[in-house]
Amino acid sequence: MEITKMHIINPKDKKSIILYKWEMENTDVKGVVHIVHGAFEHAKRYDHFARFLASRGYIVFAHNQRGHGEHTRKVGKLVDFGEGEGFLNLVRDVLAINKYIRKEYPKQKLTLLGHSMGSFVARYFAINYSELIDKLILVGTGYATPLTVNTIISLSSIFQKVGYSKKGNKFLEAIVFGQFNLPFLSEKDILSWLTSSAEEREKNRRESLGPKIFTTNAFKELFKGVKYISEPNNILKTRKNLPVYIISGEQDTVGQYGKGVRKVYQLFKEADILDVEMKIYKNMRHEILNEQRKHLVYRDVLKWISK
Repeated sequence: MEITKMHIINPKDKKSIILYKWEMENTDVKGVVHIVHGAFEHAKRYDHFARFLASRGYIVFAHNQRGHGEHTRKVGKLVDFGEGEGFLNLVRDVLAINKYIRKEYPKQKLTLLGHSMGSFVARYFAINYSELIDKLILVGTGYATPLTVNTIISLSSIFQKVGYSKKGNKFLEAIVFGQFNLPFLSEKDILSWLTSSAEEREKNRRESLGPKIFTTNAFKELFKGVKYISEPNNILKTRKNLPVYIISGEQDTVGQYGKGVRKVYQLFKEADILDVEMKIYKNMRHEILNEQRKHLVYRDVLKWISK
């Protein structure tokens, strides 16, 4: 197994993106998978999953999203998406990597897989650049009502006016993320909402590179992105023959125990996307790729991208 670290430059703002590649030597290549991680994560958290796919003939790429990964040690423990249209910066990073992959592997089928916040980025990308990917997988995605989205955006604007733009916002953090662990308080672990596996939660702590809190700007940009990907007229821009696979845990509080996931599925169907599949796994939480029975999810993802 060969793991390569490289840097890709976003041509829009010249920012460097850390990108990892997993590839099995002397194996016939079956396709390429590009993983977009979630909030408070980094690319190498997907090492086990990437090795699984690579051992089955897939070349796997994963990059550190802005405000995440090794480079955040230099700027503290804040998540920020950069100047200007922050959420678009995340999407443009994916575009820059996509162009690199397409240049290196022009004949290979490319699957874009986004988890949680990464699924929001992937959905935004699919709306605007669906011709550049062959398949789309959304893991642990969710839906927020227009009231919720507009409230967070409005509150963020108020904080920005009083000088909190680039400061960590614990108030918004409590509103946005604080609710997710409430059903699991009896376990006395703030990471219980992520997975039922205590072993995986401890691994998460050991491998954590930070950051720990979103800036006000990041919260506003995130929810501007969520608003965009939730509007039916925008989803209509997605090419109709893009295969979409939506997977989530039944106990995932981000997906509202499946309610929000089904809403996303419905939005794709109403946009006349021809091939949309959804699967919700019983007794699994937000990070189904890190659950006790993750091998079931691995198997299903492999089967879906292989068909």
